[in-house]
Parts: sequence; structure tokens; C-alpha cells
Amino acid sequence: MLANLRSVWRNCAATGSKNLVLARVIETETDKDAIAECIPHAATIVCQLQAGDETVAKPARAETSDIAALTGFAG
Repeated sequence: MLANLRSVWRNCAATGSKNLVLARVIETETDKDAIAECIPHAATIVCQLQAGDETVAKPARAETSDIAALTGFAG
């Protein structure tokens, strides 16, 4: 995963991107540091999401129309 992240960031930065949002479980400080090393000269901000048991137990799904509305991608 880290080699791929390095490549993705290198390509994004080459086209002028300044930000990267990565959704991933980070369990240790070592994990966070390894990810941060893949994105040179970046400020790393970690956000912790919390949800109750009922929410976590629900299957994650989105309707195609929701995805299209959020991303502009209808495909």
C-alpha cells in the first residue's frame, strides 16, 4: 500500500495537487509516520471518526444517484 501511495502522490503533485485525503484505519503512531513519509513536505492531519454500535453494524452502501451527486461521476 505504501509504495502505491508514494506513486499516487508523486503523480498528483506533478499535476499541481496540494492536498490528499486518505481514508484508512491508522492503529499506531508507526503507521501514521509511515504514511506521512510517503507524502513529502506535507502537514499530516489525522481525524478520528466515532460512531455508535448501531451505525457501525449497518452495511455501508450508497445509491448510484448519491454517488453521482457527490462526485459528478454517473458511471
